[in-house]
Amino acid sequence: MNNLKALQLSKLSHLVHLDEQALRHLISYVDGRGHHKGRNNTPRRKGAQ
Repeated sequence: MNNLKALQLSKLSHLVHLDEQALRHLISYVDGRGHHKGRNNTPRRKGAQ
């Protein structure tokens, strides 16, 4: 039982670690795109108006 629990915990921690990295990459990617969109859209709108 102890070995199984240890294996499950290690697998979970590994998955959580991978998810954490993936989430960080996704968040940074989305944030970057959001900032770029905001910077690009506001001047265009002002220019169009």
